[in-house]
Amino acid sequence: AEGYPLLLGTHQMARSLALGLVNMGLEIDLDAVQTNMVYLHIPGAAGLTGRLARVGVLAGAIGADKLRFVTHRDLEDGAVDEALVRMVPILSP
Repeated sequence: AEGYPLLLGTHQMARSLALGLVNMGLEIDLDAVQTNMVYLHIPGAAGLTGRLARVGVLAGAIGADKLRFVTHRDLEDGAVDEALVRMVPILSP
């Protein structure tokens, strides 16, 4: 159906986001990125969600050391790259 390509697109965006985070030196299990969700293991996750939101990147904290990012079909081309640029000063080790 017509929704399937959109779903695949969200999965590809999540993979791009995960690879970008890995390239920043962050801990991502790339094998676990199978859908539109990316889980980042990082200390102080709960304290980072507000800082990310202030630069326009939404993430949810799961416990003390994990952030969850979710890609959505309404994201425009280039949104993942822009999000990564905005996250560098906040998440870079």
